Amino acid sequence: MDAHKRFLELIKRDFAPVLRASGFKGSGKKFRRVNGDVVNVLSLQGHGGRSCVNLGVHFAFLPTAAGTKLPAPKIREFHCMFRDRLKGPDGFERWWNHGKTDAEAEASVADIVDTFRKRGEKFFRKFEPFPGVFEKITPEDVDKDKLSKLPVRMFPLSAAITLAQIMKHLGRLDECRAFAEVGLRHIAGGPAYKRTLERLRDAK
Repeated sequence: MDAHKRFLELIKRDFAPVLRASGFKGSGKKFRRVNGDVVNVLSLQGHGGRSCVNLGVHFAFLPTAAGTKLPAPKIREFHCMFRDRLKGPDGFERWWNHGKTDAEAEASVADIVDTFRKRGEKFFRKFEPFPGVFEKITPEDVDKDKLSKLPVRMFPLSAAITLAQIMKHLGRLDECRAFAEVGLRHIAGGPAYKRTLERLRDAK
């Protein structure tokens, strides 16, 4: 068995049960947890004999990062509006070696499990309870690019669009329009962004 296959077998044996115990469903490299509108996604990405763990959070009422709408059970990590990678205690993303021996592979997977327990669930909890964290951001914060309160780094334009969409979903139309106005001031993309923001600005 080559190193990558051995590594995936250990993920199946040691990591997948931990994820399922936390409410995730899936197999192989892709897992998803859905709780109402909240979608948590975890996927493994391999390259050059190493793998990282991608994390994603999405809300089913939002368009995906590509601008389309998908039902919660079909949302994958790259669709999520909020994405990050599992990080170590130093705050940097981790890449785990597949290992040249069974012992090395087992050590890597054991560390993935430990890191997920310590920091993976912590990432997902940053978004709970909804809309908590998003109520801490004002249109002025977005306008001045003061977005450190958000769980992930976002540019002002994407933050403005996303927050406007969230506020519209919550029925807070004054805030929706205010975030949309900020987005229009920061727009540097194509007409699709402008049309989206204009619709949010004029939301009734």
